Amino acid sequence: MRAVEVATASKEQYFTMKALVGLARMEASYDRDAQAAEHAGAALALAERSGAGVIEGDALTVLATVELHRGDTAAAVSRAEAVVAVHRRTDHHLGKARALKALGLALRECPDDALTGERAESCLREAYELFDSFGSYEGETVSQRWSDGSGPAEAANNTAPT
Repeated sequence: MRAVEVATASKEQYFTMKALVGLARMEASYDRDAQAAEHAGAALALAERSGAGVIEGDALTVLATVELHRGDTAAAVSRAEAVVAVHRRTDHHLGKARALKALGLALRECPDDALTGERAESCLREAYELFDSFGSYEGETVSQRWSDGSGPAEAANNTAPT
């Protein structure tokens, strides 16, 4: 929270948005959904007003994660799909990887359907490959979410996990 205070005091809106979305991401990772939604919402409002598409996408990814935590799978899928589109447009690879991870995890919670399952695995694979391409530890968190835990090997082979 101190980072948000310092950023806000700096009067640099960019730093405030980044601090808010970073705090929201951390809160979501610890299932502090109310706080994550509040801080992501604040970052989103600032990003929309200033036209900061990358930060807008980052805040929306946190909100999709919160929706998934709350069991609103349909909303999480819809929001994550929109975020993937935002990050494909901005060409922000880290944001795109995070959005694909959120989308893949949300799709895996949908009613069992082979097409949805394949799409979830495809999203998770693409997220892993993006994370791995720039050496992000987040790739490991994606591989741990795959059904059999063999994400990296399967991603390298570009085949669906068995």
